[in-house]
Amino acid sequence: MNVIDLDHVGGEVIEPLKLLLERMGDAQLIIERYTQPAVSRIMTQGLNPLEVPLENVTRQVMFTDMVGFSAISARLPIEGVSELVSAYLEACSTGIARHGGEVTKYLGDGVMAYFDRAGIDDALQSTVDVQLELKRVREDAPSGSALSLLFSGFGLALGLVIEGSMGSSVKMDYTIIGEPVNTAARLEALTRTLDTPVLMTAEVAAAAGRDWDIRFVGASDINSDHPIRVHSLATGATDMASMRSTIPTYLDAVTDSRS
Repeated sequence: MNVIDLDHVGGEVIEPLKLLLERMGDAQLIIERYTQPAVSRIMTQGLNPLEVPLENVTRQVMFTDMVGFSAISARLPIEGVSELVSAYLEACSTGIARHGGEVTKYLGDGVMAYFDRAGIDDALQSTVDVQLELKRVREDAPSGSALSLLFSGFGLALGLVIEGSMGSSVKMDYTIIGEPVNTAARLEALTRTLDTPVLMTAEVAAAAGRDWDIRFVGASDINSDHPIRVHSLATGATDMASMRSTIPTYLDAVTDSRS
């Protein structure tokens, strides 16, 4: 294959061609920022993501969500909300990606991600890493900053999903759907009720390979067809008592300052 150095080639067509190639490179970087790595990998292989067939695969699904976001954001200016969400998504995304997870969607103040079947321990470690990073952000936050309120819940489920491009003529997503997705989302919501940051199904707990401090919590009817056995991960990375007190105290202070 011959390589042409455009910087040393003359002619009227060269400058527009160089500009076109630069913009194509910029477009690739923009696509990589606005979509998940799976789409970029498919395109790098010279394939059209819209033409890649759907497949049934086993995935470790994760949902995360910021604790108390609705109440907190209602009392913050737009800039404060943006700073809070950006810090949260940065911590979650980097923690997940560091361990081989695929961030497939941002859901407002939450993240949907998945790992391959062998990534159970990676998924569990990412929940620990994210909590530790959020703790660091809280401790480094200036006095009175809403960054001191960054806490997260996590729901983990393992099972067969459909993966691929799905959507409409208006918008497509490369994503996953299936019961494990719904279960992970419901487990994340259940973290508020059970007052623990990380909840998982029995399948996730059984597949974990390392010596994690995983505890059986009880049966839950979050799935309509049958109760599931729910387990928690004790990490010590999140102080639940601090979480319960910090957020109401901050909101009360903001309310009083506006009175």
